[in-house]
Amino acid sequence: MNTQLRNNASLIYKFYADIFRDEISLNTLQLLQAPRFLENINQIHPENDILADFITQLRKTPSENLLHELRYEYADLFLNAGPNPVFPYESVHTSGTTTVQQDSLFALRDTLRSLDVHVDPKFMDLDEHVSVELEVCACMIDRNMIDTYREFSLSLQKWIPDFCEQLALSAQTPFYKGLAHLLKTFLQHCEQLSDQTGPADAYIQKVADTLRNADFTPAPSLLHSGAVSAGPEQEIPTHCYTCGALCGMTAKVKDGVMVKVAGLKGDPKGQGRLCPKGAAAPKHVNSAYRLKTPLIRENGRFRKAGWDEALDLIASRMAEIPQGKLAYFRGNDFANFVHEAFF
Repeated sequence: MNTQLRNNASLIYKFYADIFRDEISLNTLQLLQAPRFLENINQIHPENDILADFITQLRKTPSENLLHELRYEYADLFLNAGPNPVFPYESVHTSGTTTVQQDSLFALRDTLRSLDVHVDPKFMDLDEHVSVELEVCACMIDRNMIDTYREFSLSLQKWIPDFCEQLALSAQTPFYKGLAHLLKTFLQHCEQLSDQTGPADAYIQKVADTLRNADFTPAPSLLHSGAVSAGPEQEIPTHCYTCGALCGMTAKVKDGVMVKVAGLKGDPKGQGRLCPKGAAAPKHVNSAYRLKTPLIRENGRFRKAGWDEALDLIASRMAEIPQGKLAYFRGNDFANFVHEAFF
């Protein structure tokens, strides 16, 4: 893989990593709406109905209006606010379950350590997020670790196309349907790359030129220098939180992730055993359906919000309730503890 091809592929990987790491920004949206960008995308992918709709939406919808609509779409798709969420995590697609942080996470962390990097602590999502793994590809290419990149990219081919299919089926707007198609097409061409110039090289050259002509500049990388050592395997005595019994529990932890639970020996309530609900704790904790950020409902749909905005809204609404008209259930002993700490 020559220098030019490496630079082109790296730039495109960084572009898709930026696109999927969070809500679309106004600057990125305006880049995508630039007439030259849309014209080039149309030329690279002629007679494609999915991308024709994608281009039409970008061309005809004012930036501010589209940004507003995409905030709700993003929450529906990626923040579990809608009926058909999309899961941008390797574990979900390789295991066929809706549980994150499984074996593929630990394999990824080993890869990160081998590269002497770690995921930005300010990135408020999981290490196995699609954007992180796309950044890993870019990192390997930038370092000219082509054999390592090719081996790692094979793992991406096992799940990111499924993610793209899920996104295309769940998205309500042409925007995310189009992005799913574009990412899947790019990965298909990456699979065909060789040391000889061919159609895949030409495709990647055209896409990279389109991004450069649109003045695309990658955001700061999600990968920071310095490896983070693996956490120790631990067995932590605790208790189940599911019901009022609060049975004793032993949590088995690997590299900071709860992977298994068992009953706590000597516990007078559970007698060292757990019921099926308690035994399913790792699936509850690592469910892909968990909410990841505060959400505020507007006109029947949710959008992402910061903690300050969400708590201010809650406080203002609670202040409007007449004294003596608010009631709530405190729950089990653990919930009582949280209540006392909060109030």
